[in-house]
Amino acid sequence: MDNLIYTLLAALVVTINANAGVIAKGATAGLGRINPLADSELPFIGLFYVGDTPLGELGPQNFNFIDWNVAVGIEIAFDADATTEPDDFQKDALNLRADVHNALMVVAPTQGLDFVINTIPSGADEPVVDNVGKRKTISYRSNWVFHIRTTIEDMTT
Repeated sequence: MDNLIYTLLAALVVTINANAGVIAKGATAGLGRINPLADSELPFIGLFYVGDTPLGELGPQNFNFIDWNVAVGIEIAFDADATTEPDDFQKDALNLRADVHNALMVVAPTQGLDFVINTIPSGADEPVVDNVGKRKTISYRSNWVFHIRTTIEDMTT
């Protein structure tokens, strides 16, 4: 059985890919990548595990379970030159961010998973514009926290 954090990430990918706004914009969500994206892969929504913290000061909430805050970064990258209007990349970026937000909040707070207790949007970082050859890409990270519960002895249950 997979670690529950990985199970959460995989479920988020499915949820985002099923959103009508994401589909209409031709975007695809997947687990975060290290390799550069090809032009044909943009727009791309990459999900990254950022870290986790037990909620209790000493870790366990009781002798049976541990509650965790799991931080997830959702990186959205797209070709700024492919936007509807040359200077509309911010509008397009914010609209795609809204689609991702809407996808996750429709199934909030549990994301349809029995171990997820709450879904907390935590803002976004400043967009980054990158000129790669003739292509100009823009990316930014939307930050999320998921409150999950695991058994005390096993992070897969």
